[in-house]
Amino acid sequence: LPLPLPLHLTADTDEWVPSLRIGVGSRHFGGFSLNGLLQDLPCAAKWAGEKRGEGRGVKVEVVFFTSEGEHRSDSEEMIKAMAACASFTHIPRQEGESTAAHAVRLAEAINTAGISVLLDVWGRHEDAATLLDHIVLARPAPIFATSSHVFSATSGHSLIDYYLTDAVSSPPDYSHHYVEKLAVVPFARASSHTSRYASVQAALGSDEAQFRANWLRQRQKMGVGEKTILLLCNHQYYKISPASLHFWKELLAGIAASGRDAALVFVSYGYHTTAITHIRMWMEERGVKPSQILSIPLQSVEEHLYMAAAMSAFVDTVGVLARAHTTLLDAAFAGLPILTSAGAELATRIPASIAHHLPSPVLVMRTPPTSDTDLARITSFVLTHSSRSSHYQYVMAGGRQSAHAFSALPFASYLLDFAALAFDVLASTGHGHSHIVSASTVSALP
Repeated sequence: LPLPLPLHLTADTDEWVPSLRIGVGSRHFGGFSLNGLLQDLPCAAKWAGEKRGEGRGVKVEVVFFTSEGEHRSDSEEMIKAMAACASFTHIPRQEGESTAAHAVRLAEAINTAGISVLLDVWGRHEDAATLLDHIVLARPAPIFATSSHVFSATSGHSLIDYYLTDAVSSPPDYSHHYVEKLAVVPFARASSHTSRYASVQAALGSDEAQFRANWLRQRQKMGVGEKTILLLCNHQYYKISPASLHFWKELLAGIAASGRDAALVFVSYGYHTTAITHIRMWMEERGVKPSQILSIPLQSVEEHLYMAAAMSAFVDTVGVLARAHTTLLDAAFAGLPILTSAGAELATRIPASIAHHLPSPVLVMRTPPTSDTDLARITSFVLTHSSRSSHYQYVMAGGRQSAHAFSALPFASYLLDFAALAFDVLASTGHGHSHIVSASTVSALP
């Protein structure tokens, strides 16, 4: 096959081939961070195919292939998604079967189904990495793509054609960092499924009095006053570097200089029981009061969102480590102003990508703050947007206007645009459907 061409798609792309089958390969149907995409994609395909194919005979289908364990099909979301799928094929690994042999069965099913564009959602978890290696070598579809959902950087596979991303996550100037060709769409983030927020949206967004009651109740549980500025820092501890701690310490000092009380709020994750102790020690050695460092236990998703709605702002990490992803979306859903930064590494730029589609105020720093002017601007941002009444307005806006941020449908729609255009590019070269290599050949590969 020829080397693919870079693709730059806009929201109004309207190029479709007469018939297009998109394959989505995943460990299971409805995995945590990808369940919104996996559940919304077939519905988006059915909708887009019918709408754009009117009078032109266009047929767009999505076929799912899963390779691991059991899959649930009894939830309302799953039933709806599976009804929209052209087909759903579950091929688990058999007892005693090698990864290579398992990959061959998957690849044969993909090839037999006549898939034109295969999207990798297997990722690099456990045995999935080796499974993906074998499937890539088998080349069961003419076009093989992965995305920034799966890899935080290039996959490293020269046989994967495209890396589906957006211009904020993967600036064109960084294209030499990828072995794949970049396929840039307007928005390449798909959040957790909207059912994650449904029950809480009804409670927090029903009226402002109920929102205020939750605000007071959560703060009473933490032993802080109504006017205290609470900075939510509920990150996984591996993302927190000394640079982040130093920035947060300076932010506390800036807020204190304005005459307001402030505190950092962390979550106590069970597998990092000593982390918060070390954070307290580091902060207190540098003049931060013990009362300014709060730790709350890990809670259910619903309770976590109720707690987030009582904060004053969400403060992301800085430095070279990864930034917030799902936690940032949760904070935005709860109406919090977002303070984040964008670094050189892809994992540090994803929040900035999400930020373009949030209803709440966002301040994106391209580098960690180093000057008094930077800190003054950041402190002013927090003080300006920390009121409870403004948070409630953002929650209402989040329910009405932020489909890009809180739904996978926009990304799913852009994926269809990408698949149609990518296949059109390939078809124009005169190459047809590729053929899978034999099972014995795959098994013999190193």
